[in-house]
Amino acid sequence: MPILSSEQVSEKVVKVLRNHLDSSSECTEISTESTLDELGLDSFKAIHVLLDLEEEFQIQIPDSMLSPEIFASVGALKHAVESILESQ
Repeated sequence: MPILSSEQVSEKVVKVLRNHLDSSSECTEISTESTLDELGLDSFKAIHVLLDLEEEFQIQIPDSMLSPEIFASVGALKHAVESILESQ
């Protein structure tokens, strides 16, 4: 996978998140500060988001990263993805 800019990673993370939002949330502004709870994502949807992020970025999110902190915000997810991409 080609090297992605921070902005490109953000765009892809937001795209994946949008796929899991209820249709009533489509107009919701998503920023790196947005919490997954604010976006209406429950733990079940959050797991699906992680699976889709793995597919989108062709990465494997290690079990050691699966903590409440990774689900704290869009920025936390983005940071996790970036750290995995940087280590590849």
